[in-house]
Amino acid sequence: MTAANQRIPIKLLLAISFGMFLGVLSANSIPVIISALIDGLAITEAEVGVLGTVELLAVAIAALAAAPLAGKVSNRKLAVFGCLLAVAAQFLSAAAGSLYLLVGLRAIAGAGLGLAYAAAAMAAAATANPDRVLGYGVTAGLLALVVLLPCFTMVVTATGYKGAYIALGVLVIMLIPVMRWLGQGQTQAADAGKAPGLPLQSLAGLLLCIGFFNIGSGAIWSFSVRFGLQAGFSVEEAGFIIATGAVSGVTGALFAGWLGDRWGRRRPVILALVLASLGYMILGGATDNTSYITGVNLYWMTYMFLLPLMIGTGAAMDPSGRAAPLAAGAISLTFAIGPACGGYIATWFSYAAIGWFSCGLCLLAALAFVPVRPTP
Repeated sequence: MTAANQRIPIKLLLAISFGMFLGVLSANSIPVIISALIDGLAITEAEVGVLGTVELLAVAIAALAAAPLAGKVSNRKLAVFGCLLAVAAQFLSAAAGSLYLLVGLRAIAGAGLGLAYAAAAMAAAATANPDRVLGYGVTAGLLALVVLLPCFTMVVTATGYKGAYIALGVLVIMLIPVMRWLGQGQTQAADAGKAPGLPLQSLAGLLLCIGFFNIGSGAIWSFSVRFGLQAGFSVEEAGFIIATGAVSGVTGALFAGWLGDRWGRRRPVILALVLASLGYMILGGATDNTSYITGVNLYWMTYMFLLPLMIGTGAAMDPSGRAAPLAAGAISLTFAIGPACGGYIATWFSYAAIGWFSCGLCLLAALAFVPVRPTP
């Protein structure tokens, strides 16, 4: 998979796509299941927030912890093991009646999904053009999410959190055969003591950029429905606009897949971050239909464009596969911090202040990316 002209097998592309999908499964299912957890377990919003944060952090920590395994453990084995771990935790979560037990089980489920996520990132790093592969992979995963999320919402409404966790477990089981195809994209482990050194300055700039961008993105995303209410929409209308905005996300990811490294990485990333900062400012301060719809669509488009480019940048700076899962894990970790930041800002100041906060962090992310040189 390292030859410059080698085309990626369709099975490997699908495996990477659904591995990325598993990496964001927790982030996209938690908002849907929150109400069912509050009603089913008689817990508070604060407690369910802790539950969600624990699961998201587990995804991130597992992906980060898997980075040193690049080239040493089969991507296929790592992903399948992670899926089996997640399946067991999903089914046990459906039987849990205690918040404390559920916290532990959600951490295990998140860790399993994080391992599959890391394996997909490592497999992408082994391809000739990881930016393009990840762009198309994110597109496929996003399309699957657009189809499955309404179905999952209906399951949660009909069966509560227990049925929701069973449904998630069944979904992961269905994807295990696909995860086995990740073995087709495997980096080679270097001889002991001869592993190439990571470009620390570029890696630090990339991780700093990821941190700024995702904290701001997590803050603005977690209050996206509230911004819709501020703009005069109902909860249902705001939710519909957010769901249909995923089409813009598909457009952004597809463009990233087409673009690859044609124009390098620095200019597209910095320009997209500046555009994202504008979108966040518009969304946070939305007072009418046009500004809200514009802000939501700019969020989707820029985030799904930047996601594959940021992981792809890590893959390009370290073809042995270590930096890609670091980037993927850092994305999940810092995104999980955003909602708490947004909540405190809204409490102390206003919803509009979240927009300015996220806008400022995007501009800092653009500055952090300036010294990044992806190619070793």
